[in-house]
Amino acid sequence: MDDNRYIEYLLEKRIMKRSKNPKSIHKAYSAKYINWITEYLNENQIYEVPMFIICNTLYKLPDTFRIRNNSFFVGDFYLFNYFYDWNYILSDERNHEFLVNLCIKQYIESCYLNEEIDVAYWLCLTSDGLEDYKKEGMYYDDRVMEFLAVRTDIQEEFAMIHEAGHYLLRHIDKEAALEPIREMHDKIQTPLSDQFGYGDSREDLTCLYEECYCDTQAVLYIMSHRDFKGNIGTEECFMLLFKTLLYVYAMRYIDIVCQRSIKITGDYFDYQLWELVYRMGNIYNTLYAGLAEEGAEGAVDTLNITYEKFLDVLQEKMKEVRQIVIYIKESILENKDAFYEEIKVESEDKEQLIREYLNVLD
Repeated sequence: MDDNRYIEYLLEKRIMKRSKNPKSIHKAYSAKYINWITEYLNENQIYEVPMFIICNTLYKLPDTFRIRNNSFFVGDFYLFNYFYDWNYILSDERNHEFLVNLCIKQYIESCYLNEEIDVAYWLCLTSDGLEDYKKEGMYYDDRVMEFLAVRTDIQEEFAMIHEAGHYLLRHIDKEAALEPIREMHDKIQTPLSDQFGYGDSREDLTCLYEECYCDTQAVLYIMSHRDFKGNIGTEECFMLLFKTLLYVYAMRYIDIVCQRSIKITGDYFDYQLWELVYRMGNIYNTLYAGLAEEGAEGAVDTLNITYEKFLDVLQEKMKEVRQIVIYIKESILENKDAFYEEIKVESEDKEQLIREYLNVLD
């Protein structure tokens, strides 16, 4: 398989969405790639950077892969939209209904990506749709969009630098790079086990250490390159970094629920929450160490206050997501007679409705 066909295959698996202004997207992301990924890798003495692929797909998350002697970095515009929707939800308590619609849409996307076509079709039939809800509130207000876009940019930068951190680890001494994360493990593990009651059930923590390393890389890069004298202060930036992982884990949790039984997802939720807060503890320690080294006592106090506030947001919103998603799962099971009646249509008709609902390319 030649490189182009393999790239097309990978993007097809991600399922491409329609884009209103693809030229504008490509222009913006080319700049982001130069200012974020290229600069980050160059600062770490990696000068042969991967080729950049810009897309807009249901998969959302950035990725890196290699074909023979060529490396590629995938930046997905839909991740920005997903982060933006979450920021809109948390910007005003009156937007709670938006969270319900976002969870439903994410559930449908997960079903479609995992070829659960009947479930996705039924949910499309019985749901009003997130896009319709956006038209009713302040979602498209120019001032709101400008305010949230700048903040979402920081979170997207975190996600992309995080992925570049995985790429960096392939070119350096991985064991040496992860050693500081291992040393930090005991400092984070004990208080979190006491606070949340979830012990560490895995003997091999290499994957978790690598995630923490990449989180650390993203935090350090953003904090050293971001000018906080503008509209976004240091405290708000701390909160935005913490919230990024909340958004990613909500996405992963919904994906797991749509594929597994309710019992299994309950166990997964418990462990997932522990792992999420573990990574948050790593981000906190990274920020704390940097501020302490600078002698910024006031900023350390700000960090402590922000972290406590975020833990409240985390527990509240993850609880809401869990309740909403389990309700979706249970509704499908409780309405199985109506469900089986509704899905008695041709597969092509199902596909067409789902693709229209999710705004994906034909």
